[in-house]
Amino acid sequence: MAAFSYQSGYNAVANAVGTVGHQIGVGLVQQALAIYAESSGTAGHAARAAFATKVLNNPDAFVWPAMLVCLVDPTILAGGVAPTDAQVATALQNAWNALAGA
Repeated sequence: MAAFSYQSGYNAVANAVGTVGHQIGVGLVQQALAIYAESSGTAGHAARAAFATKVLNNPDAFVWPAMLVCLVDPTILAGGVAPTDAQVATALQNAWNALAGA
């Protein structure tokens, strides 16, 4: 795999909006539904659930930030090809608190 640079990463995301973007959009909705249903006793639940509601109301608004999050995920970076659904789900799960400000 070629050396990763911020520019090559940005270009990869910008070029993938039509394909990987749809995959990540579905992953966002799936993760938002799981977060919304989690126990209110979960640490940071209020912020996590508030962000989940925003995602569910307008998933397209959050695809670009989620694509950037997925792009820098070590497992996805190591793959060097289009991420699997499982890799996207894991990356979003790992980054949800940061995205939600929790």
